[in-house]
Amino acid sequence: ARDRRRILARQAAQIMEEEVVAIVSAEFENDRAPHRRKPNTTKLINSFRGEIRGSDNDREVTAVLTTKPGVNARKVAALDKGSRKHDISGPNGLSFPSSGDNAFGPNDFFTRGKVPHPGTKPTNFMRRARNAAVRKIRR
Repeated sequence: ARDRRRILARQAAQIMEEEVVAIVSAEFENDRAPHRRKPNTTKLINSFRGEIRGSDNDREVTAVLTTKPGVNARKVAALDKGSRKHDISGPNGLSFPSSGDNAFGPNDFFTRGKVPHPGTKPTNFMRRARNAAVRKIRR
């Protein structure tokens, strides 16, 4: 029974990883025209890993979806869980496309100060990947 739990947990971890990649690809990259795709989406897509928690001696083994080492987990959490209104600034200032379509051009708006960010809506892609893995394992 213990071996079966480990096998199922390993499968769930792998499925969660596959599901989160599919969700992030679809919602942050493939659903947009090439000039509107979010920068560093490939970096985000490759930010996750499924892990098994619990040793061979533990009765309970758990599969979890987490970010890989070196990934800014705070930014991932803001995309996943959403964020409140906050100010943003950059070390060298911020550039914004003036055309409104996220395509940069010669008339871009640039600022060195802070600008208000309206916050982001939660996407819950981590939970959705976990739930998809559970559904597939239960089949």
